[in-house]
Amino acid sequence: MKVCAHINYGPFNNGHERFDSVEDAVKYFREDVAGKDYGTGLGTYGVDGQTMNLYPQCDDCMRDMCFHDYPMARYAVGLRGGIRREIV
Repeated sequence: MKVCAHINYGPFNNGHERFDSVEDAVKYFREDVAGKDYGTGLGTYGVDGQTMNLYPQCDDCMRDMCFHDYPMARYAVGLRGGIRREIV
């Protein structure tokens, strides 16, 4: 299933990506987002709150706008840097 992913990279950065599957989105989140500081200047505090909300893919979403109501899944970075799926 193709998905829209709205990602909070840190306290001051967010973005939008489209993926061909949930697995691809989780892989991207795990390898390219989790535990990295995206220019917040806050060091280890800069990675607090990294989350990714997944929705069925649409053509309307953009970087700063989400046109979905509720995520079908949410993933977050855990306390030790691992990825966990959260209850929404």
